[in-house]
Amino acid sequence: MKGSRTVGVLVASVLLAGVLAAAILPSPRPAAGQGPGRIYFVPLGPGVPVPLKELADHFRQNYRLNTTVLPVLPLSDPRVRDTARFQLVAEELLGHMVRKHPKLSWEPGAVVIGVTAQDMYIRAFTWNFAFAYREAADRRSVMFGPVLSIDDLDRLREDY
Repeated sequence: MKGSRTVGVLVASVLLAGVLAAAILPSPRPAAGQGPGRIYFVPLGPGVPVPLKELADHFRQNYRLNTTVLPVLPLSDPRVRDTARFQLVAEELLGHMVRKHPKLSWEPGAVVIGVTAQDMYIRAFTWNFAFAYREAADRRSVMFGPVLSIDDLDRLREDY
């Protein structure tokens, strides 16, 4: 977004009972001498099928990461939905998160992960749905590589 220090964006969908979509908005790395940043989990709309509190606790306990679960972010902005396709638009969903949480994109080391039960797609592609989406993602990240299916996701390790 204009004026934002956000350096990368990742959106991934995982087929569960419904569809899980995660949007990761990493901000700049912490400056020398600063501790690690915080991971914010944001439920996007109602009915998120993943227990975000337990997920945040897992990362806090196993990796000593600072995690916070934010309140549900309603998807009331009409730009995030493609009513003809009955899907969320990945690019617009990320813009919506940045507009609703602008300070987080400036917080050093912060990562925002949005999770939704709704299906989504990427406008720039002709795919029926999006399993993964990212802009300027860190090439060293486990999520940089192609994650286009459940099989690809199953091959990833949690502790890369």
